[in-house]
Amino acid sequence: MQKVPATIALFFTSLNIPFWGVAILFDILILIIGTFIDVSPAIMLLTPIMLPVMRAFGFSPLQFGAMMITGLAIGLVTPPVGMCLNACSKINKMTVIDIFRGAVPYIICNIFVLIAVSLWPALSTWLPVVMGYSM
Repeated sequence: MQKVPATIALFFTSLNIPFWGVAILFDILILIIGTFIDVSPAIMLLTPIMLPVMRAFGFSPLQFGAMMITGLAIGLVTPPVGMCLNACSKINKMTVIDIFRGAVPYIICNIFVLIAVSLWPALSTWLPVVMGYSM
């Protein structure tokens, strides 16, 4: 009723940020939010607000979803909250720090995947297009 998504989209489009800048900004936002909020609530909270903003910049809903899921999954294994780290800590009887040290190379690789999915739309949209989904 308050047109929050339209207002946020208008704000971001008025900043004259390029496509790649919006992608990186959204990636950072998702990584931060994913660190503190679980995946399902984050999707329910952010999608109605951010999807219209991302569509205004030319992102497809498929690419938006891939960016969102990838970034939130990375957030699950990053401290200080890192729910997956806490679960592993309880199961393995190891400290969260030791588990995080072992996970760092994989997290770095996942961040590269997030950036690639964000900057090259074909990585997340080619298979649905091949299967007949039209955007």
